[in-house]
Amino acid sequence: MKTTALIALLLIATATQAQRVVSDTLNFVKASAEREVIDPTIFKKLEKFNDSYESIVYVYRLSSYVGAAGIWKVKVDNKLYAQLLQLEVVAIHISTAVKTHHFQLGENYMYFTGFKPNRYYYVQLKGVDIKTGYLNAETLNQIKTCEKAQPIPKVK
Repeated sequence: MKTTALIALLLIATATQAQRVVSDTLNFVKASAEREVIDPTIFKKLEKFNDSYESIVYVYRLSSYVGAAGIWKVKVDNKLYAQLLQLEVVAIHISTAVKTHHFQLGENYMYFTGFKPNRYYYVQLKGVDIKTGYLNAETLNQIKTCEKAQPIPKVK
């Protein structure tokens, strides 16, 4: 009986680690969130847009007991931007001229559409929970607790 329980536990643990989440969203955030207004002075502390067709997505990882030691690779459109440890953040410049963007966050694969020019977005990683939306004051306070992730060395 003990052997059977141990084998079942090992199979369940292995199966949960092998799962990959694929989310095919219609919009990056809920339409109701677009009405959120934040203090414009906050934007002075954020990264600047390079052109009028660009959005910036802040991907940040809060601390969590779930998966604490794991490194979350952050890829957008198959380009590796960062490897996030807990309490790290990376800002990714997204072209809104491209309709759909493919995100890989750890073992999670998502397709996002609906980015609007000159908007700030966020992706919050906490354990296995992922939240997305427009930046607001609460999100910016969370981002301030994080350190900038080390840039990935460029291959020559």
